[in-house]
Amino acid sequence: MRRSRRNGNGSRNDWDERSVSRSRSRVIRSGSLQGRSRGLNGMGISNRVAVGILCVFVVVACAAVRAGSATDEPTFPSWLIADDPGDETIRYFWERADRGELDATGLVDLGTLIFDRGHPDEAIDFYKQALKLDPEMYEAWFRIGLVEHYRGDLNNAEQAYSRCLKKRPGHAWCNFYYGLLEEELGHTTKALEHYEQAFQKAPRLADPAFNPEVMSSRLALGAWLRHYDQDRFDQNIPMRYLRPDELNEVRKSFAGQAEPDPAPTAGPDPEPSAVIAAPMVQPTPP
Repeated sequence: MRRSRRNGNGSRNDWDERSVSRSRSRVIRSGSLQGRSRGLNGMGISNRVAVGILCVFVVVACAAVRAGSATDEPTFPSWLIADDPGDETIRYFWERADRGELDATGLVDLGTLIFDRGHPDEAIDFYKQALKLDPEMYEAWFRIGLVEHYRGDLNNAEQAYSRCLKKRPGHAWCNFYYGLLEEELGHTTKALEHYEQAFQKAPRLADPAFNPEVMSSRLALGAWLRHYDQDRFDQNIPMRYLRPDELNEVRKSFAGQAEPDPAPTAGPDPEPSAVIAAPMVQPTPP
């Protein structure tokens, strides 16, 4: 049996009202404290989020600065080996190039050193710097073509070879590699034309001992045979003199050896072996 609590003269209802009032006060105070706690927690979360965003921004900014500095500076010094003669040579010329002390030829040589070291991108950069100093530096275009050809970018290689030959059409090596490129593209006629130009200017390019790359071509041998046949035809063409003795006498007279004898009124046909060798014009070197 539940008992009702009474206090003095107060009734049960008065006690219940006081209990309810005290309970409400506790609830109100508790709610107020909880609200304050939630407000403080919200402020803490907001501060942490703000700090986190600031940290992310700082990291991104630092990364951007590093990326910008990496783009502005050449990358090849990082792989240079100290006390290695080849790498020290690269370092020496790179430092001179950075100070603006190299001319176009020096920049081309530096690019070739770097390409031999295995960095084609940086090599092309220096070849292009050489062209800025000397737009007529056809050798820089040829080297750009070689590097692009090496990397398999035939379109850029073709453009570079073409620019080289525009400045020096008789560049034997460029004609040869342009022929290789045209052969790779399936342009047989153009390839043969470039091979013939190359072998005409530098016959040694057809010799595998001098130019092993000629063995990779199916058309180069045909171009060389055409050139060889023409050369052999020129050397062995049977343009013989009909009166070789008379011509020899006249030639001797102009050399101060003797007076020419009167021409005979008649005589037998000359023997096939009675000829005066005519000097042949040799191909010019590349």
